[in-house]
Amino acid sequence: MKRLLIFLVLIFSLIAACSPVILIQPIVPTTSQTPTLPIPTVTKLPSATPTFAYPAGATPFPMSTYYDPDRESSTSPNHLWEVSIENEHYPVVITNLSDHLRILDLSSPGSPVSYVWFLNWFPDSSGFIMGGEDKACERCPGDRLIIYRLDSTNTRFTRYVFEPEAKRNAAFSFPTISWSPDNSQFAVPVLNLGIYILNRQAQVINKFYINSNNQYYYDAYWMPQGIFYKTRHYDSDWNITDSIYLINMSHPSISGKLLLASDAFPSIVSFDPFSPRLLIHQDSNPKSQDSMVESIIFNYQTKQFEKVIFNSYSYIYYANSDDSEETAILGNSEGDNLYLFYWKTEQLVDQHKHAVFLREWNPNLKAFIVTCFDFKGHEWTEAISP
Repeated sequence: MKRLLIFLVLIFSLIAACSPVILIQPIVPTTSQTPTLPIPTVTKLPSATPTFAYPAGATPFPMSTYYDPDRESSTSPNHLWEVSIENEHYPVVITNLSDHLRILDLSSPGSPVSYVWFLNWFPDSSGFIMGGEDKACERCPGDRLIIYRLDSTNTRFTRYVFEPEAKRNAAFSFPTISWSPDNSQFAVPVLNLGIYILNRQAQVINKFYINSNNQYYYDAYWMPQGIFYKTRHYDSDWNITDSIYLINMSHPSISGKLLLASDAFPSIVSFDPFSPRLLIHQDSNPKSQDSMVESIIFNYQTKQFEKVIFNSYSYIYYANSDDSEETAILGNSEGDNLYLFYWKTEQLVDQHKHAVFLREWNPNLKAFIVTCFDFKGHEWTEAISP
């Protein structure tokens, strides 16, 4: 055993003699807390020069607003006012764009609301309409309209609230607001009650409805011919029938005249200013899994469909000029997907654009505002005149 221990001691001595010496130095504190590590030199790359230019013939349209999920804003038709909502809650901020005077509405209209949203400007820019939801009502997806009217000094506003039911369970959701030809009144559908006619002080002037259960009211459009509106009816088996009616405002009846009833989910998207015809958006074959959506002309005098203008397996978006003579149609396709339809000639004209968003008709420019893109990653917004 002694010999083994002596042998092990000799082995460890040889290993230690062949190993490098490691000196452990005590850490000496420095007077500065600043790190003494060298800072690497960073070479700043030159900024890339933009290579994108508007395509030939495009009319640039600078956007004055932008999409932000925490902010909603809209500019008045005369471009003198902007209304904005922060986080879908109060306050509502009204800004005079000429002198940047801001008017804040910090109070809640009527009972507390969970959120508000913008709907429509008065045509003369003297006020606007918003929708609101009752915070205390779980089944009220939009139970009131809130109307703001600016005074002549442009420094104050008067607020009016329209709630069709005291129990606040009638829904507005995101309704169409359609103004009368003289802009003194507007039509609005209330989901389970009917079509209401209100003045600028939120007073009810008239109401139209169908005496039937399980009837729901949607789009309303006030045209020279009268008020066109859409209803949806559910039978006992929950089968859906959509109907389109016309109220002759010269001799109005309680429900108007039935023009079309169908299970193809028809909706009005455009009006022929020259003859009694509508452009209808609907499913081409609602009972088929391969059904397409289509834009089709409907003659409401003969109650006959006449001609399919456009169809798509996915979506179709629309915008109309202020005189309704032209309709912009945005539909999905592999190449160009923006078209203009002319009622006078019944022609669908390819605009040779690939658009991602059909924004609106701008009455000042007399043009459709469209966001386009190319397949190099460029995106821009331009005005397209008929």
